[in-house]
Amino acid sequence: MKRWKQGHNGWTYIELVVAMTLTAVIVLSLGKIALLMIDAHEVETMARGMRGEASEASYRFSREARSVRDDTSVTTASSQEFRFIDVNGRDIRYWLSGTNLKRNADTLVEQITGLTLTYYDTNGVAIVAPLVSPSATNIRSVRMVLTVTRQGESFDVQTRAKLRNVH
Repeated sequence: MKRWKQGHNGWTYIELVVAMTLTAVIVLSLGKIALLMIDAHEVETMARGMRGEASEASYRFSREARSVRDDTSVTTASSQEFRFIDVNGRDIRYWLSGTNLKRNADTLVEQITGLTLTYYDTNGVAIVAPLVSPSATNIRSVRMVLTVTRQGESFDVQTRAKLRNVH
């Protein structure tokens, strides 16, 4: 057998254990960072989806609110509901049912934590008690603010539409 010479550059068992422990700590730390990055990506993807749904609903509301048929076609105008007859004679209702924004019977966005509809007159002043059918409405524009919250993330989407056929 060969004998080890003094000053040999080999590893002792203690050095190997310390090196393996440090390697394990580094690998576990990198794994934790990777999991956190995956979670952040999933949250961001979900948030984009929420914003997309809410933005699409907001755009649809704005487009349809512009199509109110005439002065007497607004049948309900409250802070939680807007109902009217459009230029094609369709009865359109936007409202909050529990935590769902609905358009007639269809759910447009789920997990709504807030819906505020504000109505404005010709001068852009907010109307406290809008006139509705059978009277001629005094509403000239309507603003919708949606607050959506999912998994602790909350954001607002808002739009304002001028009623085209109301004078």
